[in-house]
Amino acid sequence: MVFGLPFAAACYLHFFYVSGYTFSTFDRSSFLRVYAHEHFRYRVLGRWLVLAVNDALAPLGLDARTRSTGIMTALERLQAGFSLQLYLSYFIVDTVGLIAFSVLLWRLLRRCPPAEAVSAYLLGLLPVLLSLYVVTPYDTTAYALLLASVVSFHSTSRRARAGLVLAVALGAITRETASLAIPYFAVVAWFGAPELRRERIVRAGAGALSFVVHYFGLRMLLGSDSDRIFTGGSMLGYTMSSPRNLLGLLLAVLLSFVVSAAVQPAPSIAPSRRRRALVALYAGLTPYIGVTLVTGMWAELRLAVPLILLHLVMVKIGLASTT
Repeated sequence: MVFGLPFAAACYLHFFYVSGYTFSTFDRSSFLRVYAHEHFRYRVLGRWLVLAVNDALAPLGLDARTRSTGIMTALERLQAGFSLQLYLSYFIVDTVGLIAFSVLLWRLLRRCPPAEAVSAYLLGLLPVLLSLYVVTPYDTTAYALLLASVVSFHSTSRRARAGLVLAVALGAITRETASLAIPYFAVVAWFGAPELRRERIVRAGAGALSFVVHYFGLRMLLGSDSDRIFTGGSMLGYTMSSPRNLLGLLLAVLLSFVVSAAVQPAPSIAPSRRRRALVALYAGLTPYIGVTLVTGMWAELRLAVPLILLHLVMVKIGLASTT
């Protein structure tokens, strides 16, 4: 299940479903024109991975061999210059990231009773799969790294601090949502087991420092320009007037409520403590929620995925003494 389900889903979404949203990025020049500029250029890791796999596939000559086939003719009607080699690179990177995310999600939930673990796993996987109709070079990698940082935070291994710092650093150069792990760490450190508080505060601080250094260091290295997130104007009016965007926002809210209502909280945690922890968590996530409401394309649904994942993990294992 942990391997087969995400692999089957990735195959379906990449080969039996056409992404109208990102179809213009499936050749190398268009890919670089989008993902090497504006705020996308700071999402380095996913872009590098796709291009590295693309270069590794180059000796196979896939584009030249399939150029005259019927399927390529059909695909080029959707995008001139479509590259099967680059698209397979997307598929490989996305699938590896999705399977890694699946394994890490199960790793977090495995100590729950079997039925609860399976239901929580499926609830965590659902929003990710629903958002993958938007094919990007970094989303599944970002989700995997977010969970990798949470796994390291909860781990009892002596190497966990280094693993957490590395996961947050890689997340910071993959997608900005890596920052959402920081309020999670802080809330768990404060509301979690008292005997683990000191160590968890140290780990939370290490994770926060890692994110700040790599996030801002990358912008100093590549240079900062007028990012549309801050200067492109509000999209809130568009979201509220666009049926597609409004539907996406409503679906994200509905999906959040479904996951929240369906997941069974850990019985060892007092309901009052869990409620306080969730209030504190969402207080820490408020800047992200506010920015995405004003500037986000909610038709993508992917903007809500990190919020749903952190809520689920907090309820199931976040405040437990061990995971």
